[in-house]
This record gives sequence, C-alpha cells and structure tokens, in this order.
Amino acid sequence: MGPVVNRSLCKFLLSTALLPVLAVMGGCGVGDVTHATSGALLLHGTVHGGQQPVSDSVIHLYAAGKAGNGSPPRDMLSVAATVNGVASTVDYVTTDGNGDFNITGDYSCTSSTDQVYIVASGGYPGPSSNPALVMMAALGSCGNVPGISNIFIDEVTTAAAAWALAPFMTSATQVGSTATNTTGIANAFADAQLLADSTTGQPATLLSTQKIETGKLYALANILAPCINSDGTAACAPLFAAAKQPGGNPPTDTLGAALNIVKNPGYNVPGVFGVISTQSPYPSLLAQAPNDWTMSLTVSGGGIFNPTSLGVDTLGQVWLADYYGGVSAFSPQGVPLAGAPYGAGTAQSGDYAPDGEGHGILSEVYGLAVDTNDNVWATIEESPYHSGTFGSIVSFAGSTSGQTLGTALQQVADTSIDYPESLAPDNLGDILVGNYAAGSVSIYNSSGALVKSGVGDYVSGNGSTASDAAFPVSIAADGLGGTWIGNNDYTITHVDAYGNLYRPRCCDDVDGMFSDAQGNGWAANYYGASVSEVSPGSVVSGVYVPGTVLLNQITGGGISYPAGLTIDTGQKVWIANYRGKSISEISSSGSALSPSYGFGLDASMSLPYSISPDASGNIWVTNFGSNTLTMFFGLATPTSTPVAAPETAP
Repeated sequence: MGPVVNRSLCKFLLSTALLPVLAVMGGCGVGDVTHATSGALLLHGTVHGGQQPVSDSVIHLYAAGKAGNGSPPRDMLSVAATVNGVASTVDYVTTDGNGDFNITGDYSCTSSTDQVYIVASGGYPGPSSNPALVMMAALGSCGNVPGISNIFIDEVTTAAAAWALAPFMTSATQVGSTATNTTGIANAFADAQLLADSTTGQPATLLSTQKIETGKLYALANILAPCINSDGTAACAPLFAAAKQPGGNPPTDTLGAALNIVKNPGYNVPGVFGVISTQSPYPSLLAQAPNDWTMSLTVSGGGIFNPTSLGVDTLGQVWLADYYGGVSAFSPQGVPLAGAPYGAGTAQSGDYAPDGEGHGILSEVYGLAVDTNDNVWATIEESPYHSGTFGSIVSFAGSTSGQTLGTALQQVADTSIDYPESLAPDNLGDILVGNYAAGSVSIYNSSGALVKSGVGDYVSGNGSTASDAAFPVSIAADGLGGTWIGNNDYTITHVDAYGNLYRPRCCDDVDGMFSDAQGNGWAANYYGASVSEVSPGSVVSGVYVPGTVLLNQITGGGISYPAGLTIDTGQKVWIANYRGKSISEISSSGSALSPSYGFGLDASMSLPYSISPDASGNIWVTNFGSNTLTMFFGLATPTSTPVAAPETAP
C-alpha cells in the first residue's frame, strides 16, 4: 500500500470574523491571496477506474501555469502530514479503500481566476498497484472550486480534459497558457465541462441546442479503461502501442495516451478503437471505429438562418451572419447571447418569398467581421431583398462597446459600396469591404468613415479607371498594409501598401482568402478542389517586383469545394469544405495534415461555409445547410481574436 497521509485540521488559521466574508467571496480572491478555511471540509472526491474504486491513488491539485502553453502548473496543496512516522509537509492527499479523498484547509488561490485541475496518479484499481494510471478532471476557476459539491475522477473526465485542454497541455504536470491568455484557457476549462460533469464522472447534461459526440467520448473512455484497471503492464501495451505518435515514443501513462490520440486525431484510428475490451465499463455507442478522434459541439437555435461568415471577439464569443436573417451570437460554450439574433426585424405579411427566402431588415448577408473594438460588421448585398440597390454595411455594438449588446450603431451606404459580399478586419482596426459588382475593395474605419475606396482599381494608359479585381467574393488584409482579393474567376488580386497591384492567374473561384505571417496569400479554390499559396512580391530599391505567382498548390487532405479558409498562430491553414462536409488542415509548408476525407465527418456538418480559430485553440465552423454552428475542441493553436493578419498569440 502507498503512504498514509494524515491531514492537519488546522493548516491555516483564520480569524472567525473573516469566515462570513470568505463564504460570500467563494473562498478566493480576497486581498489577492486567500487561504482555505481551516478545519472545514472543502473538497470531497472519488477516483474510479471504470466502475471500481482506486485506493491509495495520489491526488494533486494544480493551478495551470502562466509561462506559456504547456508551462508547469502551481501545486496548490500544502498538507501537514505524518509520513512513515515523521512529521512533514506534502503536496498531495491519497484515496482510501473506497477511492474517496478529502481536502480540507490545505490549498490556496493566488487569484480567483486561476484555472484549477486535479490529478490522480497510481494507486490500486484492484489487488495490484498501477504506476501507469494517470487521470484528471478540469475544475475551472479557483474562485468557484469551493462551491463544487463533489469531484469525480475517471476515464470520462480524463478524456474530456484531454480534448478541451490539448492546446495547453503536454502532460499532467505541464498544463498552462501565456499570462496574457487568461480568457482562452478559462474558456477551455469551461469547454471541458461541456463534455464531462466533474461532479459525477458522466457526460455533461447540456441544453437541447447543444450536442456533443457522446459515443466518441465513451469510446475514448473505454479505450483507456483496460490499462487503468490493471497493474500497468500487459494490459497497457495495446493502448501505448496504438497511441504512439508518428515518429515519437509510446506514451507511458494513460493521460499521455489520451493526449496523443486527441492531438493526432486522424492517425491509426482503427488501431486505437481496437483497444476497446468486450468488457467495457461504459456504454458502447459506436458500432465501428469513428472517422477520426476529433470531438465536436454542435449548436443550434439563437436565430441561426443559413449562416455564412463568422467572427470571434476578444471574449471568445462567436458571431454569425445569417444570410436570410440577422446576426446570431453565442457564448464561448455555444449558448445564445441575450437578444440574439440582432438586426433580423419582425416578419411581416409577405416577408418571405415563395421559395422560403426571408428578407427582413438584414438580408443577403454574406460577410461578417469583428473589429478590434469588438464591434460587429455585416454586409447587406441588397436591401430590401432583391431590390436592385447597391447594398450597404451595418455595425452592431459588441461585447466591450459599453452599449447594449447588438445595438445597431450605423449603416453605411455610399457610392463606393456596390453589392458587398465580403468583410475582413485589418490590424489597424479598419474594415475591408469587398464589392462584388464594382470589382474593388473599400476600407472604413471603426466609426464607419471611408478611409479608401477603389482598392483593386488601376488607371489605364488612356487615363480611365478600370478594375483589376473580378467579382471579389473574399478578401483579407496581409498584415503589411496590403490586401488580398479572391476573385470569382481564375485569379486573385494583391494590392500592396504602396498601391502596387498584380493579378496572377493561379486559382479557381476563390471563396476563402487569408494571409500568413509572411504576407503570403492562401486561396481556397472552390471549383479547383485545392488551396493555392501565393507570394505578395516586394519593393526592391523603390521598384516593385511581383512575387512568385505560385508557391504551393495543395490538394488532398479532404479538400473538396473549399469555401472558408483561415490561419491560426501556429501557421496551420484550416479549410471548410462546403460540399465535403468536413474541414481540412494544411501545414505552413503546404503539406496536408488531415486524412484523405478531411476531419469532422462524424460531426454531421452540412455545407460548412466559414471557419475560424479562437484563443482556446478551438475551431468554429458555420453550417449553411443545417442552420447550425460546429466547434471542434482543441484542434488549433490558440489564436488572438478577432483574427487578423499577422496572426498573433493571445
């Protein structure tokens, strides 16, 4: 048996006069450093492997690190104990014969916003100890921990933590974010609670408008279970072999195996699934191996009506343009924000055409962008619906505006706007507007004032103005003061900060456009089933030198009728495959990282249109065909939002 730890009943002494205050404040955040109340039972928990308790498992309580993604956490426990007859202080407690543990006045919060998780290592899931057993549960903000009635650590909570925290975790003792990404990691911990209820060890109870892949969650739990409920030797060998990373070493514990699986979701999928035992402790909801080990949340409601573009604000809230409706908005966990949808208006008699297409206050909305002030901009191609007008753009009050969320701030309709279909933010706080009919881009500041019009036009030899963009359907700032324009033909257009313009013939109906950290343009070729990477060129001794027309032409990886395209801070390129019902991943060097059918087929997406990462490392996708929004847990590198080139780490 492992060492027996006798916890002190009076580790930290507090004046009884402070106890009511601590109760109100939730036990943390008082004067920056507040210790748990001595003598009171603060946390009770249980460790189970499958349906059986794990005794003598070592329990550590950690606060996630703040020195970078995967940085070491802070050990929160300081327990007066007698170990082998010697008075000592240790940083753990252990479970009893029923798998139960108690933590009394033995931990502290340095901040109420510290993100807390709990780890169970080793112990006796049966007659023999298991050194390969490592499980965990994500608990969330330290200020909320005293309110948790019970903690349950098992394979389900371990799988949930692995999926949600993958961008921030490399092992049980390497979980952290940058000090400036408190929002991203807090949202990731909250995401873990969408998968597993850490008080019961079961899948979480969600709203009727939220749906996760429960079968896949149970499957990963069942994959971990044979190793967890063993002595850590022969029963763990199949798991560790199946979970070995490409070119890496096999994992040595169960949490490491879970991380390898979720971080390489398209690798050895049948082999991993084959680890499941016929005596699995959790319901077997999958009859065969999934297409991949990505995990998704599907969101409906909130007024979603054929969603097109999306944007993520600084709080991680997600905003959608509804082509036939208004602007929908959701919390980072997919709960509709108050008052959403915005700008949709009230349906009147005759407000819907015979084919079911609506035309309220907002209509024919293709483009949406969140600016650096968190205000949300949307295009109106024509208003009223199919009226033949040149269209306009409208902005709504965002989450940090200080105004009522979703309030329409301004509508801009001037002569530079001509059937706008696309929007993009730049790193100066301006908004770029792609004018489909005019073949140009207009730039507005955050107040709606025109900064520049006719971007993409050139002056011909006879002095007349012509367009070098052809029906732009996508645009992106390049982070260097220039603009990439995706055209509805076989070309793209680039205009640099000096006004130099070229239009290489490289592409095929570019529905998605983005720029990487080097200023190169990445174009999603809808009819070409490919993605093109193009150099922007350079200015040498005052003379503009066009870039290499084509740096990369990428096919495979599931790219099929690609629509939306984005890039995360890790310079991974993400594509929404409109007819492929999947998403694809490309490395910065142009290698397809997703399987031949893409990622996410199990999420039942329908006509995925737009795509964006967030500061938690999630990938968000709009589904035009099913009026839903899909989030993939922890697939990307955490990226500052709103996303604009050059992509930055939060």
